Amino acid sequence: MAINHFTFDRKSIDRFVRFGQDLYHTDLNYLPGDNKSMARLFSPDYSFYSQIGNAHRQFLATCDGKILGRISAIKNKDLKDHDDQPVGCVGYFECVNDYAVASDLLQAAINWLYQEQGLRRIWGPMNFDIWHGYRFMTKGFEHKTFLGEPYNKSYYPEYFERFGFRIRQQWDTVELHGKELLHGLIEKGLVTRDILLEKGYRFEPFRSNRFSAEINKLHTLIQNSFGGFLGFTPIDLNDFIRLFLPVRAIFDSRFFIFMYDEQDRLAGFAGAFPEISDWIRMANGKSGYWSKFKLLWQRPPIRKILFYFGGITQQEAAKRMGLGKAGFAYTIEQVLLAGFDQIIMALMAADSKARGFVKGNWATDHRQYALYQYDVLT
Repeated sequence: MAINHFTFDRKSIDRFVRFGQDLYHTDLNYLPGDNKSMARLFSPDYSFYSQIGNAHRQFLATCDGKILGRISAIKNKDLKDHDDQPVGCVGYFECVNDYAVASDLLQAAINWLYQEQGLRRIWGPMNFDIWHGYRFMTKGFEHKTFLGEPYNKSYYPEYFERFGFRIRQQWDTVELHGKELLHGLIEKGLVTRDILLEKGYRFEPFRSNRFSAEINKLHTLIQNSFGGFLGFTPIDLNDFIRLFLPVRAIFDSRFFIFMYDEQDRLAGFAGAFPEISDWIRMANGKSGYWSKFKLLWQRPPIRKILFYFGGITQQEAAKRMGLGKAGFAYTIEQVLLAGFDQIIMALMAADSKARGFVKGNWATDHRQYALYQYDVLT
């Protein structure tokens, strides 16, 4: 077995990208991605490489010309831990079920990050940053993946831990079913919402006909409200817009809201989306005209709503008015009024207030994820 490394070699990048979908082609739970979008991130034109201090290296494990695994080693100059120590990333990890392959790939990536970039603390999996995919699924492999959910081979977490990585942070996803349960979850939040309305707060829907302006507002809010999250790094507005373009067609203004305080200042947001993973599987990750035609005429009905994220500004959080709970309650009420009674509460961090909203209603379809950390010892 050989470990080959490269940066912007186009032929190698094509093989690197294709290997991921080749590995999952028989996995019915896998959600096909967009190879072109991924390949763009490894082009020298990607804005990440124009920032002084950023660097990356790709590694392929091969045997007799056959790819057995891949990994990226990434230095993001903006990525720091809570103690201000710089952090390197290992991302885009995929490999066959062979620990020797995984170990050699991890060692090659870590050696480059430490010896060439001077980084001793390493997180993985993380693809450049938290915006482009990170975390392993560690529980819940029997479920179909929803859009934006981490998914991987079940043996990956074991391989990372065997190598010496430890869990740094965990997240959970649960599915909540039934109108009675959902009404009970939001009862107190609706009381808080009504109090805030009386004080002059506003809850306004996302205006799909002004998509660019609304995404600009969302970008501003996220930069403010997520600043203290583990792994948070600033993201360029154009890159942020590009991330949201694939879901533009499924924005439902009833389920995605902005919140304003009594002085008409942007104070928070809450976002839920129709769960369309089966549509994507039907198109097999393609975006051509024929795939769109098939989706138009054959798409399965939407039965679930994905509550993906929400946040309030630091200024609003300091008031302790309960706006986050009110925004959650407002959004779920709209979901119920639209006739849905199945909610996926997605990717709740272990220390997230969202976990309190669901009040311990961990269903049997509970899923779990983890970000890992490795410390180079000298």
